[in-house]
Amino acid sequence: AQTRVKLNYLDQIAKFWEIQGSSLKIPNVERRILDLYSLSKIVVEEGGYEA
Repeated sequence: AQTRVKLNYLDQIAKFWEIQGSSLKIPNVERRILDLYSLSKIVVEEGGYEA
């Protein structure tokens, strides 16, 4: 179930960038792909970005 939630989250981000006329580019940190879903969850848990 967690994988489906992550995929839905990434799909929403990709659609947002598509509407903006660009494509989603997943960032890399030290040659490792950044998990945007996990990052978003941590930010909200810590009280950031309009938690």
